[in-house]
Amino acid sequence: MSTEWSRTTRYLVAVGLVLLGIFVIYISRTVIPLLIVAGLIAFAVRPLVRLLHEQMRLPRGLVVGLIYAAVLLLLPLATLLLLTAVTNVLSFLLSIDYESALDGFITGTRQWLADLRGWEIPIEPVERLCRRTGRLGARHAGRCKRGG
Repeated sequence: MSTEWSRTTRYLVAVGLVLLGIFVIYISRTVIPLLIVAGLIAFAVRPLVRLLHEQMRLPRGLVVGLIYAAVLLLLPLATLLLLTAVTNVLSFLLSIDYESALDGFITGTRQWLADLRGWEIPIEPVERLCRRTGRLGARHAGRCKRGG
């Protein structure tokens, strides 16, 4: 009896394993963000753990426990500072007079567009036409300088 699988059997097993993997990820979807955060914390704390473990010759478990205790003690303080900053930003954003700011923007834009109409913007083909003919065509009267 041969122990080698046929091509169809390999495909069926591969599809079954992929479906099983998707099912496992679906079941554990609530845990995955926690695992990602835990990995990021471990990655950020690792240099400090290594430094304290190697330099001070403290047991690795004790160092990790001390660092996590310090983080847990400092976390409420950081939350309080962050909450205060967010409150200040929100109060500033709510105090802005958006109507007058929008009116000022619209007025400035209108003024800029009115000033733009007065500019003489050289357009080379039209300038050549004006020089060649020596007269102003009705179609290009606003673009050609008088006196060609």
